[in-house]
Amino acid sequence: DSGDYIIVHAGMGISKISEEEVERTLKIWEEYLKELEAT
Repeated sequence: DSGDYIIVHAGMGISKISEEEVERTLKIWEEYLKELEAT
């Protein structure tokens, strides 16, 4: 389906994930990247 999110590793789709999981994951990555920039 168009607009779905999936986890991809080395070009291979691993699994489809919910929009809530996408939002949680992106928030974690954003926090991690901010910490890296601060060091």
